[in-house]
This record gives sequence, C-alpha cells and structure tokens, in this order.
Amino acid sequence: MTSSEFVEDYEIRGYRPGEDDSSFLKLDHLCTQGSRIKLKTEFLFPEPFETLQSNSWAVVAFDSKKDMVGISRSYNYRCYFNGQLRSLSYLFQLRVHPEHRGRNLAIWLIVQLYYHDHQIHDPEYFLTWVVSDNTSSHALQKRMFDLGRDREDIATPDHLEPYYSIGSLIDAFLALEKLPGTSTLKLKKVPLEEEIKVLHKVHSYRQMLLEDLEGLVHSRYSLGTYVLVDENDETLAGVSVWNSGLLKKSYLITGDNSKEFDANSAVLLYNGWASPSPTHPDPVKLLRELTQALGPLLKQLKFEFITTFYSVAEFDELNQLLASCAIVKVAWESRIWYPKAYIPPVDTVNYPGIFYDPRQCLM
Repeated sequence: MTSSEFVEDYEIRGYRPGEDDSSFLKLDHLCTQGSRIKLKTEFLFPEPFETLQSNSWAVVAFDSKKDMVGISRSYNYRCYFNGQLRSLSYLFQLRVHPEHRGRNLAIWLIVQLYYHDHQIHDPEYFLTWVVSDNTSSHALQKRMFDLGRDREDIATPDHLEPYYSIGSLIDAFLALEKLPGTSTLKLKKVPLEEEIKVLHKVHSYRQMLLEDLEGLVHSRYSLGTYVLVDENDETLAGVSVWNSGLLKKSYLITGDNSKEFDANSAVLLYNGWASPSPTHPDPVKLLRELTQALGPLLKQLKFEFITTFYSVAEFDELNQLLASCAIVKVAWESRIWYPKAYIPPVDTVNYPGIFYDPRQCLM
C-alpha cells in the first residue's frame, strides 16, 4: 500500500492530549480484550503521557467516520549502553482496530514514529518489547526488520534477556511458603537522598541504566527502593517499588474472582538485584526473602495486587515460586534495534542485565 492510499483511507496525525484521550481508551480497551490474560488494565490519565515521559510522542490514525483506529507511541531518553551514554527511542503502545488489521496500518504507524524520532531526536538505538508467545507481535517485528534492512540497511536486532511479569492478589502472595529457618536479615528503605547513588552503584552493569535517575526517583509514582541488610548493615539485595495503580485501573475477568481494584491499589516490584556474601551466598534466596518481606508492608499500604518484573536468567527459580500463586504470568523479550551503522552492538557478556524504566508502562 502506498502513502497516497493511506492518505485517502486514514487521517494520520499527532496525538492531541486531552482531546484524543477518550478515543484512545476506547481503542485500547477493544485491542486488549482476550481470554489469555486474565488481568485487564485501563489508563487513568492522571497526567498526559507527554508529562510522564519527557520527549514522548504518538501518531494516530482515524477512519472516515472519525473513529481512532490506530495508535503507536515513542518515548525518547538518554541511558547507558555498554557503559556509555547513548540516546534511545522506545516504541510502544501499538494498537490497531481489529477491523483495520491486515492493511499495513501497524507498520505504517511505526514508520511514522521512526522518521519523526529520527528527525527530532536522532536516537542511536531503538527499543521494543514483545510478548514471547505472541505470534502477531513476532510477525510484526520481522516486518520491521525486513523493511529496515531493505530501506535503511539496519542491522539485525539483538534480543536481550527475557523477563517475567507475574501478578498476584496480595493475599495469595502473602500465603506463599516462606524460606525455612529464622532470618537475621532486616528490611530497610533506602533514604531518598541516597537512592540515586545506590541505584548507580548496583545497576552499573545493566544495559539502559537511566541518565536521569533523579526524574525517576522523585516521580510521584515512585515508592522508593528497599534493601535487605545483614547484622553488619551490609546490603545483600534490593528492589525498587512503583505505584502502578496511580497510572492504571486493574480488574479481573475470571468468573467469581472478577472484581475491580481501586486506583492506587496495584504495585510493581522491579529491578531486583542481589549481592551475595560468604554467609548468604544464594542470590535467588536473598531476593526471595526481600520480595516476601515487602508483602506485609504493601498490604498495610492498602495494595491489593502486586506485580513483579524479574529477570528469567537471574531469578527464574523465584519467578516459578511467584507464578504458583499468580493470576497472570507474561514472558517479555526486549529487542535493541540499530538505526546507525557505526553504533556498537550491545555487549551482553560484560553488561548482561537490563535496567527497566517503569515509565515505559509495560505493565
């Protein structure tokens, strides 16, 4: 399909915050209804995406009836790849109305984002996330690569390590079996004035560590970083906490379990890490103890639903435990795209991990 045919069939333009919000919610609801995932979410728009994500932009498509039938969004920021500060464009939130699929609209929207970001931000890397077992997403990614290879000589994208998002009702989470024995480790919250320093230190080996950690740490959605310390106050594990319920309303669609959670009742644990010691050598057990120690605190804060986003490579044993009480479990794959021939590929040997920015709104 040519550009002129698209102009005739659709109105393609930039997203207008406020004006387009209700149309987006309608399209988003239509495109995310399915039987495979029991947990559904709806954006609350406490603030525009353009405020939540600096340098965010979306392109939308409207049909002849003035209904929104397609959208895709990008979020540009600076972060570290292979220990070097680089620019990144994250492509996400692609939605196409079911009646308009198979007409190249999805790839057209992505192309619009690509050229917009190339002209405005000139990113050195592009990032996409896909659900591991979603054949449609993988097919679209292949088309993106084929198009880029044919027109821009884009190198083959790299697949970074997979992650699981695992969501549970808080009461089921609290009922998980605890590690045997009595632990001497203690739960502490990192003081706000020390949090950036701590995050820089422990995540320096991860790809996509943010340049603007201050913006993340001081976000009104951030609930801070919690650590597990030993009797000598040495830090052995840590995890960051994000109030995802402020951004999205969550609900279930599973028979008798169907209920709607109030806003501010869903929470995300992300960027978990462990620093084993001679007396506590198992990193999985350390992050497990920390994760479970947070449960009573989150319950006290009135959270009803908890999601973890942990690496498969580092913490798969813990992921499997958390999945035993989960309502939803999704395997995610991240892909790094190279729009410039001179940019070095990601070094997954010396920098194997991923620093996840929850403002990506993946879950």
